Amino acid sequence: MNIRQLRFFLQIAELGSMTRAATFLHIAQPALSRQMQQLEDELGVTLFQRSDRGVALTDAGALLRDRAVGLLQHFERVRQEVKDEFNEPSGEVAVAMPPSMLELVTLPALIAYRERCAGVLLRVIEGISGILNAWSLVQQGRADLAVVTNLEPLATLDSSVFLNEPLCLIGPKSAGLDPAVHVSLDEVAAKSLIVPGRPNSLRLILETAMAERKLPLNVAFEGNTPHLVMHAVEAGLGYATLPFCSAYRFYCDGRVAVAPIDQLEVSWAFVQSREQPLSTAGEVLKNVLRETVQSRVACGDWTGAKLVA
Repeated sequence: MNIRQLRFFLQIAELGSMTRAATFLHIAQPALSRQMQQLEDELGVTLFQRSDRGVALTDAGALLRDRAVGLLQHFERVRQEVKDEFNEPSGEVAVAMPPSMLELVTLPALIAYRERCAGVLLRVIEGISGILNAWSLVQQGRADLAVVTNLEPLATLDSSVFLNEPLCLIGPKSAGLDPAVHVSLDEVAAKSLIVPGRPNSLRLILETAMAERKLPLNVAFEGNTPHLVMHAVEAGLGYATLPFCSAYRFYCDGRVAVAPIDQLEVSWAFVQSREQPLSTAGEVLKNVLRETVQSRVACGDWTGAKLVA
C-alpha cells in the first residue's frame, strides 16, 4: 500500500465511479483498476461493491477511507513543513470564517495575506452555526483554522479566544438606538425580532438570557445569514440581536441603528486541530487575521470590542 494508491482510492470513493476517477486522474481505467485490485489483494479485503451504476464502498472500504484521509493530510503537512522551512510558504490552507466578519476582518485579511503569501492557495469557507459548523470542518480535516464563538463544542480542538464584543440590538435607522447607550433585556423583549434559525450560538446567547429573566422572545421570522437579517432590519421588518461586526457596513452607511445589550457578550476564538499543527502558511494566516482584528479595534471601527491577550 502506498500514497499513490491511497490517493487513487479516495478519488474513486469520492466520485463513485472508476471511469470518472480515471478521467479525473488522467490515468487509463484498466491501470486504475489494477492498482485497486493490488490494494485489495494486499489488504485481503474487498473495498468496493461494483455495479453497472458505479462503485460503492464496503465496510472495509469505508474504514480505509476514514483512516486514509487523516494519513494523507499528515503526509502532506510533513512534506509542506519541510518545504516551507527553506522556501517561501506554499501549498494550500483552508479557513472557515463567520459571514458576520466579512467586511471588518475577512476581506482586509485576504488582501494582506495575498501580499505575504502569493504562492499559497487559500480556501475560505463561509458559514454559520446550524448551516455549516466551522468547528466540525476543523475536526474533519476539511479546514485548517476556523473562527467561531466560544459556545461551539471545542473539546477535541485547540481554541484561543481573541476578542469579546457585546451582542447588540439592531434596528432601522429611525429606531433612535445609540452605540454609546446600553439597552436592557426588557427593551429587547418588547421588540419584534429577526433571529437566526436553530441551532445557532448567537441565538442561544439571547434565548438563555431571556429565559433566565423569564422574558418573552417575540420572533417575527428567522433568517440564516447576517446579510439577509440586516436587509430585513433596514426594511423595517423587525429588530436583530447580533454582534456589531454583523452590522458594521450597514451602520457605517447610516442604514441601521445599533445599541449594545446589557450584559450580553460574544467571544470569538480561533480553533485548530490538536493533532495536526498548522503549516507555515496556516500560521501566517492566523497572524494576519489577528493583526487585522487588532487594527480594526485600535482604529475604532469595531464598536464595543475588546481584545483578549
